Amino acid sequence: MEITPIKPIGIEIAQKWEQLRAILEFIDENDVELFIELGVWKGGIASLLTARTLLVPNFWYIGVDVNGMLYLNEHVMTFINSSPKANIILANVFDMETQMDLYRIIHTHNKVFLFCDNGDKPKEIRTYAPYLKSGDFIAVHDYNTEIFDEDLKYLFDLGYIELYPIMYRFGCNLPIFKKK
Repeated sequence: MEITPIKPIGIEIAQKWEQLRAILEFIDENDVELFIELGVWKGGIASLLTARTLLVPNFWYIGVDVNGMLYLNEHVMTFINSSPKANIILANVFDMETQMDLYRIIHTHNKVFLFCDNGDKPKEIRTYAPYLKSGDFIAVHDYNTEIFDEDLKYLFDLGYIELYPIMYRFGCNLPIFKKK
């Protein structure tokens, strides 16, 4: 099923309106301090959350994408670089150096939200879920098309709980988990 990208500020986002609303409302309601996006694509969410870094004192954004320069235009990068609290890391999310950089960053912030939307979501979950701290959140895009229940069972073994009301509040398939 082909999804037509949305453009809330003129830059395409792969999520549906309901998913974007759920993410933004979740960040706000849960006082998320750091949002890490694995897989940036054209930078739509990156641009929105960069604006939040400029307006909300205790909020940071980091995006990671090995193909970032293929899809991000210069205006998006200029905007992201305008915030001292936003950054795009052009790297493979599975490289050990990238993992260790993100581990250090995760452990210097409270209430981290890790959003898995890169090319191999089951591997992203298995790789990064152990790095999160108690009280941090992890979510995954493309549920039931690129990642399935059997992939998410791993999170329960690590002490995560699924936040069902968030997933269904706006009628969207966006599994969000919290580490106990």
